Amino acid sequence: MARIKRVLNQRLVDMWRMKLDGLPMNRFERTAATNSIEAFRHLLSSRDALDAIRDRVPPARNSTDYYAPLSGDQRKLFRATKVFFDEYYSTLSSLSGIVARNYTAFQANFSDNARFLDWAADRYSIDESIAMELSQARLFRAMLAHPQQFPPYEWATVSVPRYELLHIVLYGPLGRGKNPVPRGAVTDHELAEVIPDWQFDAPDEVSVTNALGNVAVEIYADVLTERAQSSSFIQARSREGWLLALTPESIDLGWTARTDRSLFDDDHLPPRRRTSPWTS
Repeated sequence: MARIKRVLNQRLVDMWRMKLDGLPMNRFERTAATNSIEAFRHLLSSRDALDAIRDRVPPARNSTDYYAPLSGDQRKLFRATKVFFDEYYSTLSSLSGIVARNYTAFQANFSDNARFLDWAADRYSIDESIAMELSQARLFRAMLAHPQQFPPYEWATVSVPRYELLHIVLYGPLGRGKNPVPRGAVTDHELAEVIPDWQFDAPDEVSVTNALGNVAVEIYADVLTERAQSSSFIQARSREGWLLALTPESIDLGWTARTDRSLFDDDHLPPRRRTSPWTS
């Protein structure tokens, strides 16, 4: 897998929040915006939980790239993977909610996230690799959340040369009918001899989160461009100007800044002193 050099973090989500907070919105629009920002915060937490589990798994003998997980490690990784893709789907849905609540900007509303992704890919001319990443993540989550709709599957933890991180792969028997292989799955996995007949690697969580963040910035920029025109208190910018404002170069998106705390996070502060029984 290609080395990812920029990683979405809480400080960039802070910037999105600060820009959206300045817009005039009604209660429904404001709640949709808040839900979208909070969904990304949950997504970042579930993304990082996967690496926290990997960090506790011992390496395989004479290897720095492969692992020797215990059964408990495997179960933890599977549960955390399911949580991440559930959060991904919720965050995707929250972006669709932004579109629905800003009809004057988009003239669109979606009850299906597959249609929403197709629309976003077309509207923003999203790179094919990014669109594929988002689609694969949606399909993988569908298999986890709706097993009755797919051939029965088993799962394993694997690490292979093209995807060295310890991750979950789903696999199972070929189905009956016109589509024996679930959408998104393959039949030529490196480990096909031991995990037949189809295989579906969990998409990389960092790449998926970055890809969804790219879509979010495009949507937020459209909202800001349209709403700022009706406000006397917001500096007018072109859409390109809003895109730059949402992704300023001053925010460090390197690996070392991946876990930087949100500026709105007060968990590290001492509890507030209660001055009277009537205050909280």
